[in-house]
Amino acid sequence: MSFNHSNSNNRQMSEEKKPEYRAARIAPCNADGFRLQRTSYFNNSKSSPDTSINRQGMAMTNSRQSPTCRWSVTKPCPVPLFGLDNKAVLVHDSAPIVSSRIDQSLRLRSVQAQFDNVLGEASCETSSSVQYIIGLFAGPEGSTYVEVRKMRGCGLAFRGERDAVINAARGLGGKQTERPSAPKLSIPKELMSLYVPPSMSELEDTLERASDQFHSRNRHTMLFALQNLVSMTNANKVYTETAHNMSKLIMQNKSDIRDMLVTIYISEAHNVRDNLSMQICNAVLQILINGIFALSNSVKNDGFLDGECKYFVEQLVPCLVESVGKCHFAHNTCLALNCLCLLTKKSSIACAKVREMNAGNTIQQAELYGKREHLELEEAARSTLFLLQSEIVSR
Repeated sequence: MSFNHSNSNNRQMSEEKKPEYRAARIAPCNADGFRLQRTSYFNNSKSSPDTSINRQGMAMTNSRQSPTCRWSVTKPCPVPLFGLDNKAVLVHDSAPIVSSRIDQSLRLRSVQAQFDNVLGEASCETSSSVQYIIGLFAGPEGSTYVEVRKMRGCGLAFRGERDAVINAARGLGGKQTERPSAPKLSIPKELMSLYVPPSMSELEDTLERASDQFHSRNRHTMLFALQNLVSMTNANKVYTETAHNMSKLIMQNKSDIRDMLVTIYISEAHNVRDNLSMQICNAVLQILINGIFALSNSVKNDGFLDGECKYFVEQLVPCLVESVGKCHFAHNTCLALNCLCLLTKKSSIACAKVREMNAGNTIQQAELYGKREHLELEEAARSTLFLLQSEIVSR
């Protein structure tokens, strides 16, 4: 017997049975993978081929669909083999009824959402950047399981969102469940009299440090500095005099902080890369709103924007109008409308710029979108339109 011949046959058989491996290119994991796809709702440009391919087979609602019902789940998916979250609830109503209730609740609470009628899912994001997914699954005898999963954001805020979704699904209204609030502790007057607010020089030092952080290559460092200024210009979070003085220094462009804020906003708004861009734009708009509002409370500053901030107004107004037209993020669009409203009210230059750009049509489109998707956006657009009309007539 020839062992060599058998060994060669065995080697040949083993080589023939070797599986064929194919190289695969794996995309890197993106921390912002859950970020909602935000399209330009108000422009007429065609979507890119990649976007259209990704959307094939998906029954995703958009702004062009019927405003009466954005989410209609007719055939909910069965409960997955691994089960549902332990906080999922069973609602004794059909999936179309439950999805319609939740849809209305999300709009009335101004939660931005995208819907998938095939998978029975809704991807939601609040103004405080709490992101969660609502899933509907088939229950016994025509009932529906409702599952709400947190993806990102504050856990306490998510608990309120989940309560509101569950209440809406059960037909109890879309409000959050009222929980017993902790007693508020008041500061004794003796201690309040001992408090010494930061001096103007200390506030200027804070702005200089923020200016240095704005030049950091780490965008998270920039966001941290912006959020700190948001708090320091908010009278509900710091001492009222401190908030007013900080807002005043920003609008006076100490350490070139005002011009830097506008530059940051224009850069991020024109190049929306990720959820971090949305948070940066949100923070900048809040700072500017607080600053302009602080000026509007003083009669002495009636001509300040036109006299000292002419370049600031001319650069900011077109970007605000463009942001309203794109509507990448409904919550930021509301802030842009509020900022535009304050500028138009306090500056004749801003009013003329808005009239020159024919911004009324863009704001009307935002109002129509808000009627379908976002109550807060609808109200902000309506109030801005009313102010623009009254300002144009008076001027």
